[in-house]
Amino acid sequence: MIDPADSVTRSIPHPVRLDFVSATRTYSIALDKDLFDQWSVTRSWARTENNLRGKRITHVDSFEAGMAMVQAVARIREKRGYRRA
Repeated sequence: MIDPADSVTRSIPHPVRLDFVSATRTYSIALDKDLFDQWSVTRSWARTENNLRGKRITHVDSFEAGMAMVQAVARIREKRGYRRA
């Protein structure tokens, strides 16, 4: 249980996650805090017919910077024919 009087524990916004699919691929992007209390954007992709996968983690300075990155990547995915899952 988290002590409400604890000065170290602070609430964070809920993690943001978007999933996209195309005919042969999946793509996910997530914004959350890591164990070192830094905001990070995690991008993951995979092909549906085999086990080829990839992941890239990018650290950002703030929640707002991370949201801007998430929105930019979402626009690119939609432009390339992916749809939201």
